[in-house]
Amino acid sequence: MNKLYSIFSICLLFSLVSQAQPAGTLDSTFNGTGIIQSNNLMHDIYNDVRVQDDQKIVASGVSLNTSYTGVVVVDRWMQDGSADTSFGTNGRVVVPVGNDSYGYDSYIRADGKIIIAGIAYGHLGGFAVMLLQLNTNGTLDSTFGFNGVSLTDLTVYDDLASAMAVQQDGKILISGTYTDSLAQNVPMVMRFTETGQRDSTFGINGVSEIPVIGGDNELTSISVMPDGRIIAAGHYETAFTFFDVLLIRLHEDGSRDSSFGTNGVVIQSLTAGIEDCFGMQLAANGKIVITGFSTLPDFSFDMLLMQFDSTGVLDPSFGTNGAVTFNHGTNDIGLDLEIQPNNKILVGGTSGGSWADDRDFLLMRYNQDGTPDLAFGDSGIVYTQIDSSFDEANAMALQEDGKLFLPARQMMVQHNLILQSLVIPTIYLYR
Repeated sequence: MNKLYSIFSICLLFSLVSQAQPAGTLDSTFNGTGIIQSNNLMHDIYNDVRVQDDQKIVASGVSLNTSYTGVVVVDRWMQDGSADTSFGTNGRVVVPVGNDSYGYDSYIRADGKIIIAGIAYGHLGGFAVMLLQLNTNGTLDSTFGFNGVSLTDLTVYDDLASAMAVQQDGKILISGTYTDSLAQNVPMVMRFTETGQRDSTFGINGVSEIPVIGGDNELTSISVMPDGRIIAAGHYETAFTFFDVLLIRLHEDGSRDSSFGTNGVVIQSLTAGIEDCFGMQLAANGKIVITGFSTLPDFSFDMLLMQFDSTGVLDPSFGTNGAVTFNHGTNDIGLDLEIQPNNKILVGGTSGGSWADDRDFLLMRYNQDGTPDLAFGDSGIVYTQIDSSFDEANAMALQEDGKLFLPARQMMVQHNLILQSLVIPTIYLYR
């Protein structure tokens, strides 16, 4: 999973409304400099960020110790970037679940309670699907799961929750994978009750999955349509080490929606190489927008943006036959996206060299038809170098005033060795 290999966490905040300075400029009204830095253990990673109704900022992820075992971390700040001292200890909550646990996605309920989805070392020997719920002050909610934590083992191998959505009735959906006895990762969606119990009325005993022919498959994003149907996206292995964008659509009961793709499944290629999806959003007009990467013949990565219509067919009015690619460096990757109220599309990710080379934080904005928004950044693009190594933004959330939070991660390399000291999660605020 793409969220497992990074060791540094940064959160960037952009304002998309020009306030005397162009979009992409550090906003000195945020924490005095536009930057917040904090740290917990050796490696700290923010994997998600949300904005509460009161505009407080919640970032969640994992802290790894020197043994590379993780604990879930949730931080909350006031709108000006100061720590929210009413939450946890000086604005931070650390939750160790089992011997090793990771937070990958979050959701803030209407009553202010915070759900974190991810993985934790389970009861059967591998990782289990993990859900935990925090009260508004950061304490574990004893009405949820077992003392605030729900662990679900589907197999004796690894069961992973990559993304989460919550239905109008409060039931919780997660998308991810489980590993079967053939060591294949099976894409699946699970549903839990509002209190964190597996919902046996969904799919088969709470799980809906699709059959696989190869080992590398996953669902990294999930959304609920206004009519209650469920869309999840990721990638599907079509041949050994080659995979394409995967979309599935389910009815509310977990059965596949036969009006979408082929029996509820879309497997979409763009090239003869690899296409992957890391982020997905539903547009107001019912279309589905995904971002990820597409490979070139030399197996370098181009950022990929695709738009599908409501039946799962690429939308010819978007980009070139439904797709947009962007090539700036060796590795250009879209890791998440947001659709603004004006229907413009924001993509966050990374751009630059290979694994140990310099990569910069990448933020792009596109018009509804897939053309670059030339009024944003430099011809629609903002690059931000945090360090002369590996900078990567992997999630985003919009504030009411149009400002945009992006948690990111960074790998620092020196003399071909990964530094194990200068690991500081950071919040940046840009106009």
